[in-house]
Amino acid sequence: MEELILGELTERKIGYGIVQPGESTIGGVPVIKVNNIISGLKSIQDLDTTHPENDQKYRKTRLNGGEIIISVVGTIGKTAIVPMDFKGCNLVRATALIDIKDPILSRWVKYYIDSPKGQSYINGNLNTTVQPTLNIKSLVEMPIPFYGREYAEKVVAILSKIDDKIENNRKINDNLEQQASSLLSDWISTYPCRTYKLSDIGKYVSDKCDTGDLTSQNYISTENMLPNKKGIVGASNIPTGKVTCFKVDDILIANIRPYFQKIWKADISGGCSTDVLCIRSCVESHSPILYWILHQDAFFEYVMTGAKGCKMPRGDKQHIMNWTIDLPEPEYWADIATQLGAVDQRLAYNRVESINLSNLRDTLLPKLMSGELELNEIDC
Repeated sequence: MEELILGELTERKIGYGIVQPGESTIGGVPVIKVNNIISGLKSIQDLDTTHPENDQKYRKTRLNGGEIIISVVGTIGKTAIVPMDFKGCNLVRATALIDIKDPILSRWVKYYIDSPKGQSYINGNLNTTVQPTLNIKSLVEMPIPFYGREYAEKVVAILSKIDDKIENNRKINDNLEQQASSLLSDWISTYPCRTYKLSDIGKYVSDKCDTGDLTSQNYISTENMLPNKKGIVGASNIPTGKVTCFKVDDILIANIRPYFQKIWKADISGGCSTDVLCIRSCVESHSPILYWILHQDAFFEYVMTGAKGCKMPRGDKQHIMNWTIDLPEPEYWADIATQLGAVDQRLAYNRVESINLSNLRDTLLPKLMSGELELNEIDC
């Protein structure tokens, strides 16, 4: 085993992104933030922007595609490989750039950082004086074990195959979401409509359950709901006490900073924190319609008009239930509910498959990155 030093592997010096990117600017340069890394780098359209002058000032962290980026402030140690179509974007201060030109070595380093040993190094080198921060010096000095080129190529091939399947599922689900939105829009424009309040078709759930009966997979808080309607990830911690009980087909919406558009249609039962609204369809079979109605940008924009608080705005529950929307008469609901329900089932299947693949990757990761497995035990 050879021990490499991260700072000696990079094409450019490891560095932070733009310190003060300012408000998102029309025609500005897209910038990657920590929440983009966590939710996945899917589209440049998901990114905020900064003024071109800021990008020019921090041109050393301008992206070409293929680099590793890592979160270094707040939620620390999350990594991503920059997609090639993100060329020209930049980073914010809470992230850092690790530019390794060799694609195999770059992937190896990313997977090592993601591994328990890599995360242990990061957690052991945090500056927690004010806000948890990983200093650049600690990244530069990070030791990277390396078991030879042949071994690294096989490991990268195995883990990349899993990641590629997860990414393919994401793209399929993005397409399914577009199909569902089109189905809803066509339905509304085809049949005669009347105005409904949200309270006419949905209601808040107040049933309680004990968190002792929950797991990281079915406890939902604002922290493990993803922005931009991308669903959920496993919870990093579970509090003690009573929380709201949800069941399959209930709709969960983060009520803190609604502009993040965090929404998920439950495909399992579980419990959610008080900062997550749980809405249930008044007619059980209509839950697919209710979900795709609430999935619209117009709903979240309405929620923000009644939100209270500046730094951490919170939606007003009564205001939310007063939201109005024009929909066809009830006799036209059955067919569209069936069609949207079929889309929901395919979305849920792909999500569960991706969770299982992610769990498989996380199980393999420490063994592969420690050199514990022999080459003849590794099957690509």
